Amino acid sequence: MGSTGIAINVSEAEAVREELNRTLKSHSETLDHLATAVATFDGSQRLQFYNQAFQALWELDMGFLERKPGNGEIFDRLRAGSKLPEQLNWKQWKDQALSVYQAIDTQTDLWHLPNGQTLRVFATARPQGGATWVFENLTEKVDLETRYNTLVQVQGETIDHLSEGVAVFGPDGRIKLSNPAFRALWGVSEAEMKPGTHIRAIEQACISSYDQPDGWKRFAHIITSFDDERPSCQGVLELRTGLILDFAVIPLPNAQTMLTFVNITDSARVERALTEKRSLAACGFAEKRLRPARLL
Repeated sequence: MGSTGIAINVSEAEAVREELNRTLKSHSETLDHLATAVATFDGSQRLQFYNQAFQALWELDMGFLERKPGNGEIFDRLRAGSKLPEQLNWKQWKDQALSVYQAIDTQTDLWHLPNGQTLRVFATARPQGGATWVFENLTEKVDLETRYNTLVQVQGETIDHLSEGVAVFGPDGRIKLSNPAFRALWGVSEAEMKPGTHIRAIEQACISSYDQPDGWKRFAHIITSFDDERPSCQGVLELRTGLILDFAVIPLPNAQTMLTFVNITDSARVERALTEKRSLAACGFAEKRLRPARLL
């Protein structure tokens, strides 16, 4: 009897397998250190990988996760724990979410959770079957944006109710905002002062009230100046309408500039009247002193 043996060199295949295992291990370790929650499921929709952020986000039991539950089973567990967005039709929502396994494009959605968190959810079908879920926590960002928008709204309402005229310009010379007092003092419409209007156009709109050569041209030069140090300045303007305005040019952060105008017409007129009265009184006193004495 004889025997035949066949030897197959598998060293190359083993090397490739080891390299693949090292790559997968490195990939898993990298994902495990991310703050963004990640989970992958196979073609049977069973959990294959999850990082620490995923477990921390959903507060799921490690034993439950280690037995590789199905994607739908995880959703059911989260819903039972009141951790998923409230839905009028749970089955329809769940089927829609799991349709990612047959989808071509990445599905993106915003989940507003009962605990107040906001997640941006990315679900992508994998070429070899299965899907990858990424949960980006936007709670802090949304909170900051909400607070910022509220602050802007409050500031806007406050500025709108000031008696002082206010206008803010960007470094490109285009107006960012103006309040009703500003428009009333200069006799211009809201359309003429709409955001984005260049200061040259505003100068033309205001020229009927104030056409001094160094008027708005001076403002335009300061606002669009590229100087490293933009000094503030102030002064007084007297308009054709009879209004006397105390103005100030104030540099703001991000190369923006604010113009303010205060109506001082009444106080200026009173001061002028007092000055004229004192001047007349002084002239009268001088006239008496110069007048020769009458002989008795």
